[in-house]
Amino acid sequence: QTRYEPEALGAVVGTRPLPVGMVVVSTYKPGAIWRPRLLSPGQGALALLDNTVSIRREPANALPALKHVVSSASVLKGARGEAGETAAFLLKTLEN
Repeated sequence: QTRYEPEALGAVVGTRPLPVGMVVVSTYKPGAIWRPRLLSPGQGALALLDNTVSIRREPANALPALKHVVSSASVLKGARGEAGETAAFLLKTLEN
Protein backbone atom coordinates (compact mmCIF):
# COMPACT_ATOMS: atom_id res chain seq x y z
CA GLN A 1 0.00 0.00 0.00
CA THR A 2 1.08 3.55 -0.68
CA ARG A 3 -0.10 6.47 1.40
CA TYR A 4 -1.09 9.60 -0.52
CA GLU A 5 -2.01 12.98 0.83
CA PRO A 6 -5.37 14.25 -0.49
CA GLU A 7 -3.70 17.20 -2.21
CA ALA A 8 -1.59 14.80 -4.30
CA LEU A 9 -4.84 13.50 -5.80
CA GLY A 10 -6.16 16.98 -6.57
CA ALA A 11 -8.38 17.30 -3.49
CA VAL A 12 -8.95 20.60 -1.76
CA VAL A 13 -8.36 20.26 1.96
CA GLY A 14 -10.12 22.52 4.43
CA THR A 15 -8.53 24.12 7.43
CA ARG A 16 -11.57 24.20 9.71
CA PRO A 17 -14.59 21.95 10.19
CA LEU A 18 -17.80 22.54 8.25
CA PRO A 19 -21.13 22.71 10.08
CA VAL A 20 -23.44 19.72 9.91
CA GLY A 21 -26.75 20.71 8.39
CA MET A 22 -28.59 17.40 8.26
CA VAL A 23 -28.22 13.84 9.50
CA VAL A 24 -30.19 11.03 7.87
CA VAL A 25 -30.86 7.76 9.67
CA SER A 26 -32.38 5.27 7.28
CA THR A 27 -32.71 1.63 6.42
CA TYR A 28 -33.45 0.15 3.01
CA LYS A 29 -36.81 -1.53 2.58
CA PRO A 30 -37.80 -2.66 -0.93
CA GLY A 31 -40.73 -0.62 -2.21
CA ALA A 32 -40.73 1.82 0.71
CA ILE A 33 -41.67 5.42 0.09
CA TRP A 34 -39.38 7.91 1.81
CA ARG A 35 -41.47 9.61 4.47
CA PRO A 36 -38.95 10.63 7.10
CA ARG A 37 -39.84 12.05 10.46
CA LEU A 38 -37.93 14.82 12.10
CA LEU A 39 -36.36 13.67 15.38
CA SER A 40 -35.98 15.82 18.45
CA PRO A 41 -32.36 16.55 19.47
CA GLY A 42 -32.57 13.84 22.16
CA GLN A 43 -34.00 11.27 19.77
CA GLY A 44 -31.37 12.26 17.21
CA ALA A 45 -28.56 11.77 19.71
CA LEU A 46 -29.87 8.31 20.60
CA ALA A 47 -30.12 7.37 16.91
CA LEU A 48 -26.56 8.54 16.33
CA LEU A 49 -25.28 6.66 19.38
CA ASP A 50 -26.24 3.41 17.66
CA ASN A 51 -23.58 4.20 15.03
CA THR A 52 -20.92 5.86 17.18
CA VAL A 53 -18.09 3.34 17.36
CA SER A 54 -15.91 5.46 19.64
CA ILE A 55 -18.52 5.86 22.38
CA ARG A 56 -17.14 2.94 24.41
CA ARG A 57 -13.49 3.94 24.09
CA GLU A 58 -13.78 7.72 24.21
CA PRO A 59 -17.15 8.83 25.62
CA ALA A 60 -15.64 12.14 26.80
CA ASN A 61 -14.98 13.04 23.15
CA ALA A 62 -17.95 11.35 21.49
CA LEU A 63 -20.76 12.75 23.65
CA PRO A 64 -19.88 16.46 23.20
CA ALA A 65 -19.53 15.90 19.46
CA LEU A 66 -22.97 14.29 19.27
CA LYS A 67 -24.47 17.08 21.35
CA HIS A 68 -22.95 19.67 19.05
CA VAL A 69 -24.32 17.94 15.93
CA VAL A 70 -27.89 17.47 17.16
CA SER A 71 -28.09 21.01 18.52
CA SER A 72 -27.54 22.50 15.07
CA ALA A 73 -28.57 19.86 12.51
CA SER A 74 -31.90 18.40 11.48
CA VAL A 75 -32.05 14.65 12.10
CA LEU A 76 -34.39 12.73 9.78
CA LYS A 77 -35.27 9.07 10.24
CA GLY A 78 -37.23 6.66 8.10
CA ALA A 79 -37.26 3.62 5.87
CA ARG A 80 -36.30 4.31 2.29
CA GLY A 81 -36.76 2.64 -1.04
CA GLU A 82 -34.27 3.16 -3.84
CA ALA A 83 -31.31 5.38 -2.99
CA GLY A 84 -31.72 7.63 -6.05
CA GLU A 85 -35.21 8.74 -5.04
CA THR A 86 -34.14 9.42 -1.48
CA ALA A 87 -31.03 11.30 -2.61
CA ALA A 88 -33.13 13.52 -4.89
CA PHE A 89 -35.47 14.33 -1.99
CA LEU A 90 -32.56 15.16 0.32
CA LEU A 91 -30.81 17.37 -2.24
CA LYS A 92 -34.04 19.26 -2.89
CA THR A 93 -34.56 19.70 0.87
CA LEU A 94 -31.04 21.04 1.31
CA GLU A 95 -31.53 23.58 -1.50
CA ASN A 96 -34.44 25.21 0.37
